[in-house]
Amino acid sequence: MRIHATFFVFFAVATLLMATTANAQELDTKAGVVIKYSPKWKEAKTTKGAKAVLRSTVDKKAQIEFRMAPKLDDAKAQQFFKSFHTNLQNAGLKVVTPKKEATYAKQQGSETEYVTKGKKGNFRLVLFEFHHKKHGAWLVVGFFAERQRDSYYKQFQEVLNGLVVAE
Repeated sequence: MRIHATFFVFFAVATLLMATTANAQELDTKAGVVIKYSPKWKEAKTTKGAKAVLRSTVDKKAQIEFRMAPKLDDAKAQQFFKSFHTNLQNAGLKVVTPKKEATYAKQQGSETEYVTKGKKGNFRLVLFEFHHKKHGAWLVVGFFAERQRDSYYKQFQEVLNGLVVAE
């Protein structure tokens, strides 16, 4: 009986994983990075300076934006990141979680979380930054309502873990 239950659990998990993989969407940034994401997100029109934008299919304000500055050495990449953080803080965003090391899809970088007040409540902005010697300095920016932070942060992490960076 225990063997049957174990097999059933294994089969259920394997089926779920295959369904999740089968439903994954892909977006090629044409800049050395492919973004894999779930059907909970859809491609949106890019904004100035963005390589790609994903928007939630549930909440039109929730989005993940991918920005890139090509061909920067380490020092210039760090200046690019610092400038972006400075602009956010000058715009009134407050740091909630200071910069900490993070790794997603084998890309080592750092993550910072901000909060800002909007007309309809507070919003969170989560920023993952990484520098790839061949494919530039990348900023991945998640923006979503603070009341849904935990759910969207998990989805943000899933998107980051689905990044495929060409070597």
